[in-house]
Amino acid sequence: MNLYRVILFVIAIAFSIYAASATSCVTTPSATEGPYYASGMPFRKNITEGKPGLPVILELTIVNKTTCEPVLGATVEIWHCDALGIYSHYEEASNNVRNPKTDDTTYLRGKQYANSSGIATVETIYPGWYVSRDTHIHMKIYNGEKEVLTSQLFFSDTLSDQIGLLSPYSSHKVERTRLDEDNVYSEGDIMLTITRMQSSLEGGLIAQGTVVVDFESTGGSNRPNGTNWSIIVLVGGAIIIAIIVLCALAYGVKVYLSKRQKQNHHHLVEQYEQADELI
Repeated sequence: MNLYRVILFVIAIAFSIYAASATSCVTTPSATEGPYYASGMPFRKNITEGKPGLPVILELTIVNKTTCEPVLGATVEIWHCDALGIYSHYEEASNNVRNPKTDDTTYLRGKQYANSSGIATVETIYPGWYVSRDTHIHMKIYNGEKEVLTSQLFFSDTLSDQIGLLSPYSSHKVERTRLDEDNVYSEGDIMLTITRMQSSLEGGLIAQGTVVVDFESTGGSNRPNGTNWSIIVLVGGAIIIAIIVLCALAYGVKVYLSKRQKQNHHHLVEQYEQADELI
């Protein structure tokens, strides 16, 4: 009976592992493109063009939803406002959203390919803010030429409060909207993980996030880099469960046959004893 419990316990653990491996990653939610997108921006690692602000190295890991594996070669496009809430290409419009006039500036905009680890790295500055919006970064993900996701990246209010005290952010006259009042941010959006480059905040930040894209539903064909461990774990888990179940069934049959044999033997002994008594 104790062996039965052990077998059932092992089966439960194996099934849990199998179920966990079969669960795909959660897709990053899409978000509005906003009014300040400009196409045709260049591929480059550093997008600052000398704009003042706290240095930020943005590292985004692009993951395939189905396999939960990093994706090699996806294109990541980034754009955001400067420390005072102004967007390039829309410098006048940034102060009056109803003004459609554009210009030729391109600062704080650019594209990068995801490397062999699925990571796209962009050197930029910490964004400022503007009316009705908290600090954020816009992004688009492409599979080749096909756009597969448009979303936004966010920072914690605590961090933005600290950076708001530094120059040039401290000279900004617009009051920053908090995350819980931001008209775009919602639970489930990417909140960037922050690491300081140096002990002091002024030394700059590394901002990291994972972007999960459903390439299959969007017609994408990005191939996950390296071995597909999710499938291996999935198949391996199924095989282990099958083996354990078969062993449990075999043991159950063996126990059943053993009991039947003992019962038959006991029955024969009783018959012989009854026969002796009659004699």
